[in-house]
Amino acid sequence: MTAKDVASLPDRLRATARIDANGEVSWPLAQAGDAISELAESGRVVLGLDMRDYDAEGLFTEVAWSAYEGDAQISGADIEPARVNALDAVNRAVDFGGWREPWVLISWRSVTLTASGGESV
Repeated sequence: MTAKDVASLPDRLRATARIDANGEVSWPLAQAGDAISELAESGRVVLGLDMRDYDAEGLFTEVAWSAYEGDAQISGADIEPARVNALDAVNRAVDFGGWREPWVLISWRSVTLTASGGESV
């Protein structure tokens, strides 16, 4: 996961992304599904989601919300099942409710095709 990957996303998602000093990237819960789909479209495997619930002072509680349990070797074949897993987790977060100001921290890994047609991670 790198904050540089955010530059390849549409303006509407770049504008709402929160990029922390350590490079972690999160989106408001209402936009997390779009961010997940765009990351997958651009060859990223969504590895996990953490929910962050912020208070008025900017402090947050973080809950590990989902993790993709694919093969040990992440490949392009993992993009779609990881996307579905992450979108299901976002829907659970919406259904859960009770959040004050929820943000979704998204962790991902890039999978790109090489010139020879293979994959690199």
